[in-house]
Amino acid sequence: MGRPKQLLHAGGKSILARLVETLEPWAAEVVLLGQGPLPGDLPPLEVFEDPPGPAGPLAGLLGGMRKRPGSSWILVGCDMPHVTGEALSWLLSHAGPSIPAVLPILPGSSRPEPLLAWYGPSLRPRVEEQVRRGRMALRKLSSFPGVLTPKVPEELAISWKNINTPGELSDETSLYFP
Repeated sequence: MGRPKQLLHAGGKSILARLVETLEPWAAEVVLLGQGPLPGDLPPLEVFEDPPGPAGPLAGLLGGMRKRPGSSWILVGCDMPHVTGEALSWLLSHAGPSIPAVLPILPGSSRPEPLLAWYGPSLRPRVEEQVRRGRMALRKLSSFPGVLTPKVPEELAISWKNINTPGELSDETSLYFP
């Protein structure tokens, strides 16, 4: 991308600030996982740095689970500008105390999505185990007993789209943001 994704802006506002606004009604607390510079338009939020060792989203999830061991997590990438309340409602409708995680599968795919996914506190031992084994792919958590992998309805699939290139950011800005 050429710059930290958490600093991306579209339509005059950071994507991260838009995400926080979307997530706040659906979560008891919004916490940032990871490290690095943050956009100036974010409200004050707690930041949990990644623990030493693991990398990527798995590191963020593990750091959050260690800091708040009894909490469940909606893990969203900072480069996902189209997350909607409808998608969050659908995701959370599959979550529950007896469910370790919900990793959705997009239309036309067979691979579970590790971001815009829900992780329950009972999954922490499995996350710790993956880190010990050097397996950093969150997607692999879908193979554990009880983890749900529901198919995302076509009309909600845009919420799982992320931005990986400057061209995609330009396209997203012109198509979706005023």
